Amino acid sequence: MNLLFDNWLINLAANISAPLVDGRRRKAEVDRRMAVVEENLAAYRQTVLTAIREVEDALVGEEKLQAHLKGLSEQLSAAQNALNEARSRYRNGLSDYLPVLTQLLTVQNLERTIIQRKAELLVSRVDLYRALGGTWMESLQP
Repeated sequence: MNLLFDNWLINLAANISAPLVDGRRRKAEVDRRMAVVEENLAAYRQTVLTAIREVEDALVGEEKLQAHLKGLSEQLSAAQNALNEARSRYRNGLSDYLPVLTQLLTVQNLERTIIQRKAELLVSRVDLYRALGGTWMESLQP
């Protein structure tokens, strides 16, 4: 009976002292897990900041393209007026045909530039929609 009591007492002492002896290892594991949580939180913050930056960049890009398109439209209107004036002067015999050709080239170059900027605007809008939508479309691909 004494042996049974001694074994019970040894087991009790071992169970009580085990957490005390193992304390540093458990604290190290808690510290490691906290570091993993902080690392994941930092990665999440970086992802959020990147998403915000992408949306802001797309919005600013679209705003600048819109302003540029407005300026180009005003230039085109002025160039078309100058072309009409050059044609009128040519028809009335006040000038040769070179000013008409020059103004026609100016109008055509502006029209091409406007088309290019509108295409850039569409690409900018797609970038904005992608930035707002995130990566949800990747899950739809096979």
